[in-house]
Amino acid sequence: MNRLKIAAIVLVMVSGLAGSYFIVKNSTPSLLSEKKLMENSGKSGISSQSPIEWVKNLVSGDYSQSIGDSNNDLNNAKNGFNKETANLTETVAQSLFGKMKTMDQSGNDPFGNFDINNSENQKLVDEALVNLKNQFSLDFDLNEEDLKISADNSLNNKARYLEETGKIILKNADDFYNNPAKAVESAVDMGNVSGVKNLADTYQNIYSEFLNTSVPSDWLDLHKRYLEILKKSELIYRDLTDIQNDPIKAAVLIQILPEIVVKETEIKKEYYWKSMEINS
Repeated sequence: MNRLKIAAIVLVMVSGLAGSYFIVKNSTPSLLSEKKLMENSGKSGISSQSPIEWVKNLVSGDYSQSIGDSNNDLNNAKNGFNKETANLTETVAQSLFGKMKTMDQSGNDPFGNFDINNSENQKLVDEALVNLKNQFSLDFDLNEEDLKISADNSLNNKARYLEETGKIILKNADDFYNNPAKAVESAVDMGNVSGVKNLADTYQNIYSEFLNTSVPSDWLDLHKRYLEILKKSELIYRDLTDIQNDPIKAAVLIQILPEIVVKETEIKKEYYWKSMEINS
């Protein structure tokens, strides 16, 4: 088996680092933040889905019944975004309403003069989002019994593993995979979720194929960590496809995404160095 060929294939895996870097680089409030999700009022994306507008819709009737217990709703949110829980935009809106109702002792409509740029109002929004992010969990169970683990830790078997996993990445790496920031920005700015849906499908495919690849037991930890990142990436991009219906969930996901990208980048580097060790 040509080990230089293996190194070349693994290098392809690392080549996606450039596109991933831009997600981390552009994860500042100017591009991928909850503020942008709520302030782009003139665009065709998710602008009309701001939490303030959601609250106004919720209180169009008897708001005391529409809102309910916001604390219970926030507690329900921690069950995880991948489960069938309440819409997180509604949850944040309910939380905001409860706080604003307490502040407004006069009993008048607290939303009539709500200015998102006001520091106190922005503080309310930020607190609600931080609470959700802190309660969010991307954890999932990876059963080791579902993995194919080989007791053969020879260089040839490790080279085989690197070649097979490298080919999986090479086969699935398309324009969206190599430039995920473009897909995320398109979803945020224009509500076009085709790119993030493509990314979700890509990560799902890579995860499934890695799951069916036999890994030398010496490298089991690396294999499991990569599977975890692949699944988390799939879940994030899959839920971003619902950005117009639940922009607050999208805001939290976009805050989490750079952390996942950094972890994937580091794992890809580990694969690269494994290939260098074999070729030394």
